[in-house]
Amino acid sequence: FVSTVGLDEEMVREYIQHQEKEDEHYDQLKLGM
Repeated sequence: FVSTVGLDEEMVREYIQHQEKEDEHYDQLKLGM
């Protein structure tokens, strides 16, 4: 993975945060919450 630091880094950070939220939501669904 190659990127220029700055905008790309921010996009990656937002993507990771989004994925973490998705994972939390999925876990809650699995637990029936």
